[in-house]
Amino acid sequence: MQSADEKSYTTLLSKNISPSDLVLIPVESLMFWINAGHGDRVTVEQSWMDASERSTLAVLTAQSAHSLTADVAARRLYWISDVKKSIETVKVDGTGRYSFTGLFNKKPPLGLAVFEDYLYWVDDKGLWQVPQDQPNEKQFIWKNNLPMMAVYHELQQPQDSMSALPAHQRQPQWIHLHLSKLQNANAG
Repeated sequence: MQSADEKSYTTLLSKNISPSDLVLIPVESLMFWINAGHGDRVTVEQSWMDASERSTLAVLTAQSAHSLTADVAARRLYWISDVKKSIETVKVDGTGRYSFTGLFNKKPPLGLAVFEDYLYWVDDKGLWQVPQDQPNEKQFIWKNNLPMMAVYHELQQPQDSMSALPAHQRQPQWIHLHLSKLQNANAG
């Protein structure tokens, strides 16, 4: 972790760790990551943001897992399993593991995001969505060559002096995908 002055850093985790993805939930001071540990053991792990109380939530060996993301409001983690050709999920306490299967035909997606009750993924064709409670209702919503995407819930946003500003003045400087507009444009 780098200091605010960008001149020093602190190593939070160094023992038996080879992280590929990292998700932070600042409001709860939690961090989660996919870890390639000893041998071929791959896990989803968590700790407090100070690296204390590290624990394993799920074992993912032989899944080629990537694109770890969080649904902060639902308190769930999601990732893509290339081997199972599925989206996997587990609660942040390690219980309630579930697989969304049958979503991908040939190639697994490149990136994953979760927003409200929908799963979104990007593949070589574009952007797809599916309601979590109706996994057979997947829909192609935008043709584009997106290499990746990220969606952040307001509970994942850092709290700082910018928080006092009106929302329109503290928007980050990047392109926003208005998913409801994309859905309406493709419905007609």
